[in-house]
Amino acid sequence: MRTLGKVFAVLALLGCIAPLSGVAAYAQTVLDISGNSNSAADAGSGNRPPVAQRWPWLRVATTGETMVNRAYSGDMAQDQAFKGMGVARAATATAVVICEINDARLINAGKIGRYKEFLARIVGDIVLPVRKTWRSGSITKTGAWANTQVDPIGMYANTAGVKASGTVNGTVVYVGLLVDNHTMSQGVAADVYIDGVKKGTISSDNIGVNVNGNTQNGLRYGPTLVRFAGLASGSHSVEVRMTTTGKNQYMSYIAGNADQPDTAKVLVGNGYKLNATGIASYGVTEAESIQFRDAIAAVVNQFAADGFDVSVVNTFDAVDPNAHLMSDGLHWNAQGHVAVKNAIQAMTPAVALQ
Repeated sequence: MRTLGKVFAVLALLGCIAPLSGVAAYAQTVLDISGNSNSAADAGSGNRPPVAQRWPWLRVATTGETMVNRAYSGDMAQDQAFKGMGVARAATATAVVICEINDARLINAGKIGRYKEFLARIVGDIVLPVRKTWRSGSITKTGAWANTQVDPIGMYANTAGVKASGTVNGTVVYVGLLVDNHTMSQGVAADVYIDGVKKGTISSDNIGVNVNGNTQNGLRYGPTLVRFAGLASGSHSVEVRMTTTGKNQYMSYIAGNADQPDTAKVLVGNGYKLNATGIASYGVTEAESIQFRDAIAAVVNQFAADGFDVSVVNTFDAVDPNAHLMSDGLHWNAQGHVAVKNAIQAMTPAVALQ
């Protein structure tokens, strides 16, 4: 992936592109960020270093990239997935996703599978720009479907037997949908058939996922992505069939891995451990941090296996909980931000220095 970026890198190494004076020469041109307070510019709790000392600003001061930053204090992966819907990223962008600590704090036990679907949707909306959306003519709909208010490409159905179908190419099929913490989606279900064979069941029911019901920042709904792998290379028919009546199933798109162009490089932070102060205040034990680290690796490894330039950036080991956290035991201090910036920089090195 990212053929254009590789071309720039080779040209720079050959001396065909001169690096900016005093600045490292990087092939990427945009730094695209999804995250929480550790990556955000907003004031939040205020228990953070000045903005200029936070990793995104340290990064662009080194690379000269243009920053596009959707990170916001208190956001969970669900919030960031919603904010990333419909955002186009250039093939020469580096997209950094660091969304885990608020989820580790606020997702109910046993619901980490839904977190993985939110994280997959963040990554999927970056690397799957070619999609068959529910409102497009490329999806054939049978029965009653209606437009949703919060998803500009989505529709919903609430009657058993209603169907929608389309065709994508590749060895993997992705199904994008919207989930909702509302009784109107409680218990809803739809089956996914690929080439006429049932491959699984999806649901827009998000009740009970978050400790507070909605996200910490009050979002009731959120986009997720479900992956169906192990298919033979080629074209595949995909059909979604409603199996329940009276509850709303929200659908967004289907996509295939072989239909995608070169896309942005994606780096996903794999969390970090809290110190004793943080654990006492926020309840994220080391075992829970490890659980999220492994969940993130699973999502990243799937996209990498599907042929995309998606990698883990090892924030888990870069951030020392006893040296790199503020007095609250949760937010990164100035040294922690340097450590994260360096971990990211190591995975996107300069092609030349001057």
